[in-house]
Amino acid sequence: MFPRGAAAFDVEAFFASNFIVDGLGTYYDTHRGKGHPYPSPEGPWDFKPLKQETGCNMVIMSYSTQASFDNQSERFKEGLYKNARIIRTFADIREIREKGEFGVLMYVQSPYPMGGGIQNLEKFHERGLRVFQLAYGASHTEQAPEDVMGYGNDQEGGVTPLGEKVIAELNRLGMLVDISHCNEQTTLDACRLSKFPVVCTHAGARAVTDRDRNKSDTALKAIAATGGVVGVTAVGWIIENHKTKGRGVPEFCDHLDHMKKVIGVDHLSVATDSPLRGWDRLSPHRTSPELSDIGHWKTVAAELHRRGYTEEELKKIFGLNLVTLFRKVLKP
Repeated sequence: MFPRGAAAFDVEAFFASNFIVDGLGTYYDTHRGKGHPYPSPEGPWDFKPLKQETGCNMVIMSYSTQASFDNQSERFKEGLYKNARIIRTFADIREIREKGEFGVLMYVQSPYPMGGGIQNLEKFHERGLRVFQLAYGASHTEQAPEDVMGYGNDQEGGVTPLGEKVIAELNRLGMLVDISHCNEQTTLDACRLSKFPVVCTHAGARAVTDRDRNKSDTALKAIAATGGVVGVTAVGWIIENHKTKGRGVPEFCDHLDHMKKVIGVDHLSVATDSPLRGWDRLSPHRTSPELSDIGHWKTVAAELHRRGYTEEELKKIFGLNLVTLFRKVLKP
C-alpha cells in the first residue's frame, strides 16, 4: 500500500539534527524512581539527559489544575530545573535551540476558574501559560455555570458567549486556542471565531478509530483551514484498531496516514500524552511496549519513513508544523 523508502534512514541522525517538538507531555514528573527524581532541595533537576533520551527539544507541558500549574511555575522560578526554560515568546524558542536547552510551553487542559469573565486570562498569561483548552468534558471537570466556555466530547453545545470573549482575549494575548477534548460544535465554532490558527494538541481521527474523543474529517478540515495543527496522541483506546485490537506504532501511524490524506502533512504533529515510559499496564490508555518506550518517537519516525514519508515530511510532523504555528500565535 505504501512505497518503501528508497534511501536508508538514519533515525538517530534525524533526531539529532532537527528541532523535535512533543505536542503534549508531562515530562516534569515521569522519571521518579528511575534515575530522574522530582526536583528537591538537594539540587536542580537537569533536563539535558531527558532531552537526549527522548530526542525532543521542546514539549507542550500539560497541567490539569491551576494548583499543578502554579507549582511547576514556581519550580522554574526557583531554579529547580536545569537546562530548561518556559517558552513565553517565539524568541525563547530561538534561544533554547541556540543554547541546547529544553523548552516548555505551558498548557492547561481543565479550564481554570474564570470568575465569569476574561480578567483571569491575563494573570495566567503573566505566569507563563500559553495554551488554553476551552472545554474538557463533564466526566473530567466541574465548572461553575458562569465559567462554561464550550463543551467537551461527552457533552452537547457550542462555544458560549463567554467562550467567544475568551477566544478573542487569547488571540489578543498571544495564547493558543486548544480544542482537543471539545465536541464537534465547539470545535467548529472555535475555528470560526479565532483570528489565529487553532490547535488540537492530542486526538485521533474518528474515521480510523470511532471514538467521540477523536475528530471527524469535518472537524479536521476546519482546524486545518485556520492554519492549525492536529496532534495524534499515543493513547491506547484513542488509536485502537477495533478489529485487531492493536494499539501500537502501526495503529498510531494509521491515524497520521488518514489525516495526511484529509488535511495534508502541513497540519500534522505528534503527542505523547502519557508518562514517558507509558501508562500503567492495566490502564485503558496503555499502548504497545514500543509506543510506550521513552524513545517511541524514533520508532514512529522509522515506521513512517518505511511507509514512504520523506524526511521533509517527517521534519514537519515532528516539529516544524508546531514551530510554524508558534511563530504565528506567540508574541515575537
